[in-house]
Amino acid sequence: MVAKTVKPKPPYPTDVSDEEWQFCRPYLELMTEEAPQREHSLLDVFNAVGYVVRAGCPWRMLHHGLAPSPFWIGQVISSLN
Repeated sequence: MVAKTVKPKPPYPTDVSDEEWQFCRPYLELMTEEAPQREHSLLDVFNAVGYVVRAGCPWRMLHHGLAPSPFWIGQVISSLN
């Protein structure tokens, strides 16, 4: 049996740099250890929001490799509360 290798995805022009991510990360990681843990990478969520803000695409037109739109809507609403 041959093991599958995962190729790194090419970054979008709107993806944040490692330095920018290290600056933003502490402000976004506010979950307690007892809370249900994320299913998707916080960095991917943050980059997707930046992509939508920059590109202006509707949620339903996000790249198919990202989480479904109800997930994004819930994330945005919970971050505003």
